[in-house]
Amino acid sequence: MEDSNMMDTSPSEDPSEQVLDGEQQILLELLEEHSTPYAKAASALYFRRIFTADLPNETRDPVKYARLVELLLRIICNENHAAETRVNAAWAITNMACMSDKVNHLIVDSGGVDALLSGVISGTGEFRIQCIWALGNIAADCARCKERCRDTGVITVLARLLSQNVHTEHGDLKNVVWCVMNLLRGGVRNGSIPVTTVQMLVKSLFNLLKKYAVWTELAKDCLWTLASIADDMHQGTQIDVVLNEEGLIDLTFEILDSDFIELHHGALRILGNIITGNDVQTGAVVNHPRFYDVLSRSMSYQSVPDVRREAAWMCSNIAASNQEHMDLLFFDWNIFEMLLEGVRTAERKLKKECMWTIVNLLTGANEEKIRFMVACGVFFLFPTLLATSDFRLTERTMHALRSLLPFYPEHATLIKNSNMLSLVKERFLETDMHLQELKNEIELFINARSVPHIPTCTYRFVDNASRQTQISQVYPADN
Repeated sequence: MEDSNMMDTSPSEDPSEQVLDGEQQILLELLEEHSTPYAKAASALYFRRIFTADLPNETRDPVKYARLVELLLRIICNENHAAETRVNAAWAITNMACMSDKVNHLIVDSGGVDALLSGVISGTGEFRIQCIWALGNIAADCARCKERCRDTGVITVLARLLSQNVHTEHGDLKNVVWCVMNLLRGGVRNGSIPVTTVQMLVKSLFNLLKKYAVWTELAKDCLWTLASIADDMHQGTQIDVVLNEEGLIDLTFEILDSDFIELHHGALRILGNIITGNDVQTGAVVNHPRFYDVLSRSMSYQSVPDVRREAAWMCSNIAASNQEHMDLLFFDWNIFEMLLEGVRTAERKLKKECMWTIVNLLTGANEEKIRFMVACGVFFLFPTLLATSDFRLTERTMHALRSLLPFYPEHATLIKNSNMLSLVKERFLETDMHLQELKNEIELFINARSVPHIPTCTYRFVDNASRQTQISQVYPADN
């Protein structure tokens, strides 16, 4: 398909057009029921080509395309038309779904999802693949369109195609997996996909993933699709399916140890989503013999920013797990040091995940680890932690501060003299009484425990040519 890359194309259009232009209107007439099959074939090819070459990315009045969409969908549904005519009609719809959300919604509201699904079920070869591509474009538009596609059961249909090896060519498989990836993006947490469908998908994606060294781009889509399946922290059933696929987790670590850097982000997301599950599921990842080295390398500056952020997010979820799992972050100085550095970084997303990790550790780690964190100067991070614009993080930080101070009262003076609590966003205090009460409790404690100021001292530098410079302390004279 030399002109088949339209899912990534978005040239501009003239939004002032309210009707199809003269040439388009003439070709539209050729799609009507009274036209001959040859006329319809020529018209379908025309619309495929014009939307391939000149695809508008915004349409003020999508209604002008309503009749065109209706007639193209009729051709897709009608098995009496020549295969090539149906391919071109589906291709035109595929490209039109990229125009704008308004045109995409017009296609959906005109019965486009059901028409395309019928093409997937009853069609073959290039026609089926083109219908799958169109569904992938529709699903990628918005949550509503994605749900509309999911509700038809198309994921199960595609899972069967993959499981039965109906398509074996790389290009065809790429289209099928890409469509499934768009349908599952964001995770499916309501159990709406049958477990048998999930099992078919996981097994098929795993088998394709084994060819990552040859089909690298396809492998990337497989990884992100598996990551969406593993995005199941509330029920955990889909996480279990991923974990129970023998060899899949080992292959994920193999990819993370490989030189295929473009695959690392998706592979980490699979592990990260599993870590959000229950303690047993988390343990299946963090107890893997390669996990610590992979996490440490991913957190380092040798990794690309996306991978570093992903690794930091994994750390924040480990820190929200049980104490045995938290201990991994203190295995040596390496990871904990990078977390401290991350809190001070200018990279916003990385900083936020590192902040969450530190606060989760302060509220969940055992006494020995908290003592270690205090010795590492964690109290000096509180100004940064308190100044965040994330309400939940601010609230968790205040809880951590309140629980720490009774055990480390010597830091009360630091908090008072630096006026740390003033860094909390005023809008948070005004709208949440609980947060204001937390602040009041902390202020009462530090006011009662803070040490009075020592009288100001002055320092005089003494110049001594024969010895090193010394500092002598001069106290105020007695009155």
